[in-house]
Amino acid sequence: MSRKLCYAHDYEWRNKHLFGVNSLKKQQKYKYLCANIRHSYEWGYTYGPPMAVAPLAAVRRVLDYAVSEMPPEKIFMGFPNYAYDWTLPYQAGSTRAELIGNEAAVQLAVRVGAEIRFDETAQTPWFTYTGSDGQVHEVWFEDPRSCLAKFRLPAEYGLHGLGVWNFMRPFTAAFSLMNYLFRLGESVDN
Repeated sequence: MSRKLCYAHDYEWRNKHLFGVNSLKKQQKYKYLCANIRHSYEWGYTYGPPMAVAPLAAVRRVLDYAVSEMPPEKIFMGFPNYAYDWTLPYQAGSTRAELIGNEAAVQLAVRVGAEIRFDETAQTPWFTYTGSDGQVHEVWFEDPRSCLAKFRLPAEYGLHGLGVWNFMRPFTAAFSLMNYLFRLGESVDN
């Protein structure tokens, strides 16, 4: 089966019981879907502590559960095309991360002279820097290494393909990888 790349939105937020998949099971809705985007990201998020947006082990847990509840050929794995910049120290309830693009994250690291590290477990790059206001920041983003680790999952799980949120941010390296690994499909609006 040829893997597809689509642009769409998963309207079921991850905080619904086990990422919305349970609600699909309850409604038996998956029997009637031609395809569905699984929101496998947003672990690191605006008001949460600094961490990868889509750590590989968490993405796998979402996919493991999703394929146990619906046919894998009806699933597009969601991929986040964005990064977060947290001001430290993180304080629950008050720290708000800034949403930035993945290319912007690399440009920021270069501009401030930050060393980009790679979390092998999360399969995600990150760095820290001190802002002009003297505050320390922590940035988690995607790069070609993290993209490739995630882009291999649709074929491994037998999924229909990959869905990207937010396609409007430039990310040349990821788009090149997508072009090589997937073919662009029609928009899915389920």
